[in-house]
Amino acid sequence: MHPNFMCVIPLNEGVESISTGGESLPVPVIKQPGRIVIMGDTGCRLSDSHGLYQECNNDSLWPFAQVARSVKAANPDLIIYLGDYIYRESPCPYDDKGCAGSPYGDNQETWEADWLIPAKPVHAAAPLVLIRGNHETCSRAGDGWFRYLDARVQPDACEDSTDPWMVEFNSMQIAVMDVANLEDENDNSLAGLFAGQLTWLDDQLDKPSWISAHRTFWGYGADDDTGKLTTPTEILQAAVAEVGLPEETNLLIGAHIHLAEVLDFGKFRPGKADNAIRFIEIYASSGRGVAEKEFVCSKGWSTILDDGAYTMEVKLNGVTRSYKFKTGAQEADILHLDLKELSQEESL
Repeated sequence: MHPNFMCVIPLNEGVESISTGGESLPVPVIKQPGRIVIMGDTGCRLSDSHGLYQECNNDSLWPFAQVARSVKAANPDLIIYLGDYIYRESPCPYDDKGCAGSPYGDNQETWEADWLIPAKPVHAAAPLVLIRGNHETCSRAGDGWFRYLDARVQPDACEDSTDPWMVEFNSMQIAVMDVANLEDENDNSLAGLFAGQLTWLDDQLDKPSWISAHRTFWGYGADDDTGKLTTPTEILQAAVAEVGLPEETNLLIGAHIHLAEVLDFGKFRPGKADNAIRFIEIYASSGRGVAEKEFVCSKGWSTILDDGAYTMEVKLNGVTRSYKFKTGAQEADILHLDLKELSQEESL
């Protein structure tokens, strides 16, 4: 299946140049990367189960080689590949000229066709952080993953799940999680495993950090076959609900969902409510503005108003919500705003 020989050489800190076979390779650096390319899901789809057979022999209809050259031309400092290297899982139909002669399955020829050869410009462009995708599970292309790309020494046998690891820079860290499988061999959720990994990362990460994984933590997408809306990462959401994200997390990176991704956090970004800036405006029933204030919600705000009916507008990140209230008579004439625990329903 994989008759070629592989060499793995650890690099000592401070290495200034690397070359093999007369070709120079990019040297890992610890400085803050300035230009980062993020990519994933690049293989050529040959799938009996989906009835999809991409024209792998046409660089315009499977443009990965073009993309790889563009990546090198961008001269990045770092490349993060988010998984799913191998898509040639079924034989090309005998009468399909678009993919005629294509290899398929977890073997050397397929890895060369889907990744190793077209991705040569990517490998020459910058150091890579390579992440396992669900196409690289043990039942699909897991043997090739551990042989060619996993960051650690190749295990004796394919492993369903692996521990997280980190890339260290002077002023940031990138954590890598293996979420190729969301369930174990008995179809039990791995939410507990991922919760433990997030807790471990919380102890390890001590700089502003990115968490990278093949699957998005908050993902919605259309089923490949039916087109119906799916929520494919509820297990990851359950792990976050149990233990939260590591404190130093300031970005999550994921792939897996093709074509488009829509994220909606309502009014507030998760995990940022205490530091969010609100802008408050209060109007009398006549439309006259009577008060306005910009403040960090953790500090709250109080103001005294005359008797009457008012409209209050709360603005955050370009979103505005309006609330009506009265003061005087049976109502209090002191308005105190404490939005620290304001829910996404935004009721006061």
